[in-house]
Amino acid sequence: MVRIGMIIFDLDGTLVDTEPDIRRAVNHALGEMGFPAASPDRVRKGIGPGSEAFAKIMLPEEGRERWEEWLFRYRRYYTEHCAERSRPFAGVPEMLEVLKLRCWIAVVTNKPRYMAEKILEELGLARFVDLVVGPEDVSRIKPDPEMLALALERLGVEALEVLVVGDTDNDILAGKSLGALTCGVTWGYFPESELRRLNPDFLVDRPGEVVQIVDLLSRKEVRTCAG
Repeated sequence: MVRIGMIIFDLDGTLVDTEPDIRRAVNHALGEMGFPAASPDRVRKGIGPGSEAFAKIMLPEEGRERWEEWLFRYRRYYTEHCAERSRPFAGVPEMLEVLKLRCWIAVVTNKPRYMAEKILEELGLARFVDLVVGPEDVSRIKPDPEMLALALERLGVEALEVLVVGDTDNDILAGKSLGALTCGVTWGYFPESELRRLNPDFLVDRPGEVVQIVDLLSRKEVRTCAG
């Protein structure tokens, strides 16, 4: 039997579909600098790896040395408009409402914490979340496990009691490095085939399945998709 004491969720592509607002801010900043708009596919591929990498993915090759200027323009716009078109994925609020009664809930994201907190608040999800950890809080972001380890320290939980849930390699690799159970979600921005190659302990297609995993783990030993 494994008692899950905390679930660590990623934000973008896991709890919230933030791509519409991100894409609008990306293209606003690109337009201010005289660059062409980024395609939706390019924006989705850039979500998650951290600010500098994100900026360099969004900029055309000839503009990448100006990534700090672009990032300033992007953040200035996105901070004001980060929750206008973003929405929780279907089933996420209901999932969080149930899980809140079972364990701690943390959101660990490579997005600046102040942005994540604003999105959670404006979309009505903040009431379910006990802790938010962002890049401001650590020296190394995901896929390094430092952000996750900080969440464990702050809430007094051991790695063996943790389930890490996310849609990208950053989440699964960080969770594995931490020694936690990992759960990939297929509704996000990372290709399912690539998630499978990372061999997470679980892979789910709907938020409600995360609740089922937590309940099953608390009752008996469960055979995971990793073994």
